[in-house]
Formats: sequence, C-alpha cells, structure tokens
Amino acid sequence: MASLLVARGISKKSVVILTLVIGIITTFLNQQTQQKSPNQTQSKRRRLSATTTTTLLLNSQTDTTNHRRLLHTRAFPSWKSKHPDESWCVRREPHPKAPKGLIFVKNYKTGSSTVSGLAKRIARLHGDDGQDHDAEADDESGGGVTCEAYWRHNPAWEYRNREPQSFLFGSVRHPTKRAISHVFFEFVSRLGGTASDSFMIDRLKFVTEPFPIKWALRKDGAWKTQKWASFQSSYMSLRDPEDLFVDLKDEEEINEWEKDIVKEIIDEYDLMMVSERMDESLVVLQILLGLDSGDLLYLKSKVGGSQWLYDNQQNKCVKLEKTTLSEKVVDYLASEEWEKRISGDLLLYTAASRSLDATIAKIGRKKFKKAYDEYQLVLEYAQGVCGASAVWPCTANGTYQEEFELDCEAGDQGCGLRCLDNLTRTGVWADII
Repeated sequence: MASLLVARGISKKSVVILTLVIGIITTFLNQQTQQKSPNQTQSKRRRLSATTTTTLLLNSQTDTTNHRRLLHTRAFPSWKSKHPDESWCVRREPHPKAPKGLIFVKNYKTGSSTVSGLAKRIARLHGDDGQDHDAEADDESGGGVTCEAYWRHNPAWEYRNREPQSFLFGSVRHPTKRAISHVFFEFVSRLGGTASDSFMIDRLKFVTEPFPIKWALRKDGAWKTQKWASFQSSYMSLRDPEDLFVDLKDEEEINEWEKDIVKEIIDEYDLMMVSERMDESLVVLQILLGLDSGDLLYLKSKVGGSQWLYDNQQNKCVKLEKTTLSEKVVDYLASEEWEKRISGDLLLYTAASRSLDATIAKIGRKKFKKAYDEYQLVLEYAQGVCGASAVWPCTANGTYQEEFELDCEAGDQGCGLRCLDNLTRTGVWADII
C-alpha cells in the first residue's frame, strides 16, 4: 500500500506518518474489541449451544481413531440373493413359534416411528386383502390376511430365535444427537422436567445406559463395577442380555469387546438404517426387498402438529419444548467421560453409515440415484396431495383429535394412510416419475 501511495505523488514522510496513524487506530480498536469480547463471546456461546447437536458436539466425536478406522462393515444383500425361492411376505399366524417376516427393531429416537409405520404399511399392502390388521394381535381372527411384521419397541434379543425366512432391520442415530432428543422428548416435554444442568446431565447419562437390560435383569449391583454396552449397541444386539456386561478395565480390551458387539450386529441384520440418512436408507430398503416407491409413501413427521407430542399413556397432546443446552451441559458433552459413555454407540453408528455406503456402491450408484430421485419426487407429490387432509393425533394448536386412529397405521405412526393408500392403489404416483 505504501508503494502505491508514493507512486501517486505522496511523499515518503507523509506515508510513514499515515501508516503510524493507521497502526494506532487499529491497536485502539483491537483493545476495545478485547474489552467487549467476554460478554460477546458468552452471548455467542449461549446462541451456539442450541445448535451443538449438529456442529460443536460432533466435531469432538469424529471418526479418526484407529479402532474406528479398522471397524467391520459390509454391503447388505438383497432378499432375492439370499432367498431366491421364498418371499419376505410370510402369512401371519395367530401364535407363531418364532418371529418371521418383517422384523423392525424400533430403537428410541432414531426416526423409528416413521419406519415402524412404513413396516406396518408394507405388510398390510402386500397382504392378501390390503386391509388394516394388527400383525401382532393375539386373537384368532384375520390370520393370514396380512404379512407378518414386528414393529414395536422391543429390544433385539427378543428376536434372536427368528426364523430364517425373516428380514431383520433397525435404525441408529449419532449417539449424542439421539441422547439429547431422548431427554427433551421424554423427560422435559412429556414428564415436565426443568432442564437444569444437573437434571440434564443426569438424564443424559441415563439414556446412554442399557436401561432395558437393567430393568430386565435387575443388575443394579453390577452397574457400578462392570463395563456395559452403550444403549443402542445393547438394544440392537441379539446377544443374551447377560453377555452385554463384562469385567474389563483396559481401554484396548474394552474397544475390542465393543467392536465385537458391533460386528455381530452388522452381520446379523439384513439392513441397518441411519436416521440422518433416512430417505437414502428407505431407498436401499426398497431395492433390497424389491418394493415400489408407492410402498414407502409417508408424510413428514407430525406435520399436522409439529410442536406437539401425542402422549399415548395419558391420551393427550403435550407441547414439545425447544432444545436448548447450557454451557455446562455442552462442556459435559465434549468431555472425555461422555466420549467413553458413547464409544460403543459411536462405533455402531459409524459401521452402519459405512455399510450403507457399501450397499449403495454394490447396488450401483447410477441405479441408486435414479431410484432416490424418483422417490423424492413421489414423496414431494404425496406431501402436497395428502399433507393437508391427514388427521394427526394433535393439531397445530395442540388439540387432541380422536379420529386420528382411522387415518394412522398405529398411534401417531404412518398418518395420512387413507390418502396415501389411494395414491398407491390408483398408481397416480407412478405417473410423475
């Protein structure tokens, strides 16, 4: 800049003086900024704390350690490649000896309500009469009119004796995002918790523990002395619950034990879906099972009352509280303690995402992209046609609608089914592809 000024006829002495003046002004402004920065930084941290689930928290939990780089993954095979002479649609029996057909392990806060509604929809549409039947009902009526399907909140170990003619699938989510969602959904919104620092940290710890095992086995004593599998790893594992605890202290041995659990899960499932990549996962499901885009129509979650939660236990609408995190909670979620608590689930999440990539590669990226683009067009069309007429449990202002049961697959899952079914039956969706 100095040479430019000299070239324009300004003396070198004037340039030196001007440079000094600019330097003094710059120093003064920097000092003023530094004096204000504590409050500004604090305010910025408060604003950022509401979005840490997608930025700050995930940066400290990246896929860089050696044991994650060496993680076992695989491409999930199509149904026909494993069962060339059998259908995945198994006629429902009133009292089956072992689970068979479509088996969806409904993991908490992983987009599982959407998928469980679709599992029920697929089973119904591909059944004998296409009518609505509960695939898990115990009564004798209606047996064999719909495909067998399991889609409730049951841990995977309940399906470890499944029949070979079954398609086992589930969904996972980044463990930090899942835990935050679980706490605000269940403990803050539904149960009215205060979201104080101590409350949040205590509940975050709880939802990363395998509490279904704790309840099933009453292993309170072992809770403090043994290493246990993280929540998602334990919930999705087909191991006997007793085998999800281990007396290990060495970090490397723990890592290997966790990797063994993840390897078993990836190998035992026919598909592991990823919540953050839900539509990709659904297109993979479509291709593996040989379905049509119309089979997988759904409306974006709770569009009718997106700020309200249907509490089926109290049979009323509860307002969903906005997710906000204090600096202390953010610091905890970035701590080494938290990293250790979610280590197994982070392995599972990473393995599932990589396996999804491998499956897409095996399908063929060109074929997958065509199917994915078509599916997006179909979903957009269904949303526009059926979104306004769908009856959800809660309206946009929180009013409970009893008639939602006639328009949803089960509870608040798969709502808008009457309109969506009409699109599927008439084949209108196919005209836009």
